[in-house]
Amino acid sequence: MFRPISFLLVLLGAVHGRYIEIDWECGRYATPRTSGTYKVYKVEVGDVVKFVQNRSHNLFSMVDAAAYEKCSFEGATLLADGIDYIIPIVEEDVGQITYFGCEKPDHCDRGG
Repeated sequence: MFRPISFLLVLLGAVHGRYIEIDWECGRYATPRTSGTYKVYKVEVGDVVKFVQNRSHNLFSMVDAAAYEKCSFEGATLLADGIDYIIPIVEEDVGQITYFGCEKPDHCDRGG
C-alpha cells in the first residue's frame, strides 16, 4: 500500500503537476443536491488528486451525470471504503467528466 502512494508522490514532482487534496466529507466538498450547485475541480494531466476520508465514508466513481443526480450506485465502481484514495491524472482522462459519490446512508443526498 505504501509503495504505490510513494511512487505517485514522486511522479507528481517529476511532472510538475498539482497535488489536490479533497476532504471527502458530506457538506464540505459539495453543497446539498437541492441547491443545484456542486463543487467542481478542474484538473490537468500530471495533477494528483487525493480523496481524504474516514471510516464512515466510501468513494465510488459514478456511471454518469444522471446516476450522480439520482444517487444511483448501479454500475458504479467502488474505489475506496474508509481509506484515502489517490488518482493520478493521465492523458486518457483529458476531456472527461467524472462524478464521485458516497453510498453510505443519506450521504449521497447531502452532497456526494
